[in-house]
Amino acid sequence: MNFIEINPGNWFYNLSVIGFLKALSHEKSKEKQEVKITDDGRVLIDRSIFDESQSHPGVPEALVRYVNYLSEGESLEDWFKKGKQDKRKKYESLYNQMGEFGYRLAMAFNKLFRSRTPYQNMVQEGENLEFVQFVKSLKQISEKDDGERCGICGKKWFVQTNISQDLKDRLFRFASVHSSELGPSIGEFPNSFWNMSTSFFVCPFCVYLIIHSHLAWIELNEPRGKKSIFINAPSFKVMWYLNKYARTIYGREKIKEVRQLLGISLVELALRFNIQLGKWTMMNIEAVVKSGNGISFFSLPYNTIELLLDRNIASSLYEIGSTNVLNWVLDGEFDRIMREGEITFRENLEKSDSKMLSYSQKLFHLYTLIMERTKGGILV
Repeated sequence: MNFIEINPGNWFYNLSVIGFLKALSHEKSKEKQEVKITDDGRVLIDRSIFDESQSHPGVPEALVRYVNYLSEGESLEDWFKKGKQDKRKKYESLYNQMGEFGYRLAMAFNKLFRSRTPYQNMVQEGENLEFVQFVKSLKQISEKDDGERCGICGKKWFVQTNISQDLKDRLFRFASVHSSELGPSIGEFPNSFWNMSTSFFVCPFCVYLIIHSHLAWIELNEPRGKKSIFINAPSFKVMWYLNKYARTIYGREKIKEVRQLLGISLVELALRFNIQLGKWTMMNIEAVVKSGNGISFFSLPYNTIELLLDRNIASSLYEIGSTNVLNWVLDGEFDRIMREGEITFRENLEKSDSKMLSYSQKLFHLYTLIMERTKGGILV
């Protein structure tokens, strides 16, 4: 098979896949499409993405793009000056093999694997070249019938790779190096895992996907501290667009309430993307919320999601552009939309305020659309 097929799974796996897609899409190939997101929600990855890069022989194309993504806009000269170590000499072996890109790879790996980074200590500095070879080997990945099942994706992916046992132990056994929020501290106390088990097997493909997981979080800066969200769904296509819209909306309007951000993202999905979602998909759209070291989940009722994904209702909400009105829809308080329209109409009729009268008509129209859709409270 030329393509590696990926199906939606648990939220952490989905988070990792969306992060991987984000890094790849940042620098697309002009020759061909290496990644396809199908209408039924799968992802197909062309194995050629793990071929040696034409611009940087010896380094797989997927890793080149990730390094470029992580080091974009950063000056190597400024990086050399940071800290007390002579980085030119320290990473001389990388430079000898890869030229200037070797320094950029070291810069990127420092952001991923060193102290106070998302995947601290997963890959040691002396293992940089080993990890490059490991990523390169992923082109040959296949499912092995008698292989160990991955605790992340549920598959038995296997690849022959020539790396040290110490590195294998860190890559392929789930621990805090993969996720500080979810992973256990193996051999230490306390061990924050479940089912009386210290860990589980992580397949080679998930190892590479996981180191992209931090890219998919949408950070919300709040007075009480940082909070991050990820919108999860049973379709990678739905996830891709919902998270893309949520990121754009937050950057534009700084909406801090998770349910509002999820609600407006669904409205954007209905308006911008002609997609028909089944009931099961709509019922399983949720926001994963990370606050501190805790993970929580938020979802809207299926009936509410169905309303927001109705193209006419979404268009009406967009035209009105009121957070209060959106909240009434989210709360199921549809009568408040009608009352607001009546009050606005009465107060502005004698003034002949065309703008406010138009606003009241939009409220009446939205209320009518919702009533037609619900038939007095029952969705049809």
